[in-house]
Amino acid sequence: MLRTPWVSIAGLVLLALTSPAGAADNSEILIRQGVELRKAGRDADAHAKFLRAYKVAHTPRAAAQLGLCERALKMWIDADLHLTEALAAQSDPWVLANKATIEESVAAVRSNLATVSVAGKPIDANVYINDNFVGQFPEVASLRVSPGRASVKVSAPGFEPYEGTWNVAAAEHRQVDVDLKPIATNAAPSAEPAQDVSPNLQVETSGPRERSSGTWKRPVGISLGVGAALALGFGVLSHLGREGTASDFNDANNGCDRENGAIIGGSRCEQLASDYDKLSTRMLIGYGAAGGLAVAATILLWPTGDESPSSQTSFNLRCSPQALIAGVACAGTF
Repeated sequence: MLRTPWVSIAGLVLLALTSPAGAADNSEILIRQGVELRKAGRDADAHAKFLRAYKVAHTPRAAAQLGLCERALKMWIDADLHLTEALAAQSDPWVLANKATIEESVAAVRSNLATVSVAGKPIDANVYINDNFVGQFPEVASLRVSPGRASVKVSAPGFEPYEGTWNVAAAEHRQVDVDLKPIATNAAPSAEPAQDVSPNLQVETSGPRERSSGTWKRPVGISLGVGAALALGFGVLSHLGREGTASDFNDANNGCDRENGAIIGGSRCEQLASDYDKLSTRMLIGYGAAGGLAVAATILLWPTGDESPSSQTSFNLRCSPQALIAGVACAGTF
């Protein structure tokens, strides 16, 4: 059985700088296995192989095979996403060779989905379709959704929110136009002198020197937070690839084993063991870097007593799916 090795910090850094060729090779192995399962009519088992291949290496071929299989399984939204991703790789030789099949699959998948588009004002209003954030006016993407009930929510500071729900059918394109109304305010007279404050003007109640004392911390902290998220994603992808490689190595049909540090079972087993070691190292790098960057970001973003209210504004990092693009079906195997 494979076991995770301890690697020195210097080795981790060097391996992090190398290209993930082993992961790409392992992805191709999984794709070939998935194709054979599809030929045998085992689409659900093939989907698991294609999904692992896609997580190991996001190649256009992996995205296309995953989308084609999702079409066969009637997973329309996922198929739309992955097949359109593959079709966008116009320079990929495999995509060019199979472009007609992918395009036909995209059209077939979209015929089973509805499209909701939203336009309106004010500028910068937040738009949600089926509780998925899709953008701000005027740049709002459309979203493909499953037939049935579809909801649209639009909100902006100082405006009354909007919410609407419709029943949408397959292949229907629903256009929604929204014009938010300002919230009426009846301000009571104040004993203090009124201040003329525009919506986008922040009034300084302290001297500029005090307000700017910690202005560098916020952008640096946000940058470190983004870096932590990227490092975590790198670690997770490496972890998933490592588990897939270990599964293949430990498969009784492959006859692979590791005894006293030596690999038994031939060149394929040696390659799997090498891929496993590389992915283990990258996983440790990703997780370790994510933890360190997250701690540093938290320290910089944590409010202190000597900061003014404007410098203590909370930071919300919103990760939400953008418009799902058309999917393809398992209309063929390659």
